[in-house]
Amino acid sequence: SGQADALQMGVALLVDTVLATASVPEEKLPQGVSQARAQAVELTFEVLRRRHLDVASVECCLEVVRIFQAALEGSSLQRQIREGLLGGLLQRVADAHASQDSVQRRVLWAQGVLLGPGAVVTLMERLNGSLPCWIAGVKTLGQLYDDLEDLDTEAREARVAALKAVVGAMQAWPKEVHLLTHSCFAMSAMAAHGLDNDRGPYSEQHLQHGLRVAWQMTVVPAEECDQQGSRSGRGKARYLRQELLRLEVESVKAAKEPLRQNLQSEALRAGNAAAQCKALMRDARAGELEAKELSEHLHLALVALGVFGQAEHTVQVLRERGEWWQPVVQAAAGAAVELSRLGMQGELQSAGMAQAARAVHESWQQSGKRVDAATEEALAALQFAEGWVAG
Repeated sequence: SGQADALQMGVALLVDTVLATASVPEEKLPQGVSQARAQAVELTFEVLRRRHLDVASVECCLEVVRIFQAALEGSSLQRQIREGLLGGLLQRVADAHASQDSVQRRVLWAQGVLLGPGAVVTLMERLNGSLPCWIAGVKTLGQLYDDLEDLDTEAREARVAALKAVVGAMQAWPKEVHLLTHSCFAMSAMAAHGLDNDRGPYSEQHLQHGLRVAWQMTVVPAEECDQQGSRSGRGKARYLRQELLRLEVESVKAAKEPLRQNLQSEALRAGNAAAQCKALMRDARAGELEAKELSEHLHLALVALGVFGQAEHTVQVLRERGEWWQPVVQAAAGAAVELSRLGMQGELQSAGMAQAARAVHESWQQSGKRVDAATEEALAALQFAEGWVAG
């Protein structure tokens, strides 16, 4: 066992060493480094071939996929890793550990990185019935679509199948809050790429279907978690609502009229954003939220309300900032900037953004309190937001 531990440590060191230069073009590397990288990767594959029955060794060796992610697109390093794993080695590992969820999760991730979302969907279908593997598949789909700036043909064509897989997972395990949370994130990452026109099959119907399933599957579990009376339950509800908010925002942004207006109305009726704002302030008063976490969650909730047509909530929060002065101002300022970028300066101006911001500055000056780094950051963010809103 000591020998196995030493071998795994050696592989981890090889992977980390290659990672340090993976993004550097070969022509800019010192002489011999490119060959040394290739040898290190090949040595990792040799360990995987010899010890493919050992779970710990497999998990350690599959970290080589991180090198693929860091390497330049089309580089010899990427080709070596893709060919080394897809030449039968990755399938050999998967077959040897058909009932080992931790290995199958790694294989799912590797397949997704190397082959794209379609391969993840196919493997999820093969592993139907394994909750840990389906959670891993949903997470992988979310990461893949979130990482892609522009969809290539494979990712675009796989989006409908990926949506179907995520929806199927939610319906198969409706009580698994962790799965529901990651499912909302995965669908929001898909929606963020917009609708397909003549280039692919992802339509308004798919956008609408994913969001409505999310409302159906997540609103009640979020309320149930929130009412458990435990800090853990409230935390689960907070993160589930956050990812549902992200999905609502991306879906409304992607939709065209008249669907956009319909989704805005439905989102307001669902009440997720308002419930999140109320719960955030409650949890902050209870000492369950750090300032940074409060600011990040509140920012998204205010952006959501603005996207749904109620930008005045951002101004209202500034006016009623209360004891959580710095994170609330930071959240409102960030939301004002994001809503302005979406063309909502007029709504913020009409709601009195300039007056509310001025009141914040005057209130702080009159308080006579010392200006620390956090306060300076909040005031600077507010000033930046004022500039955006003023146009």
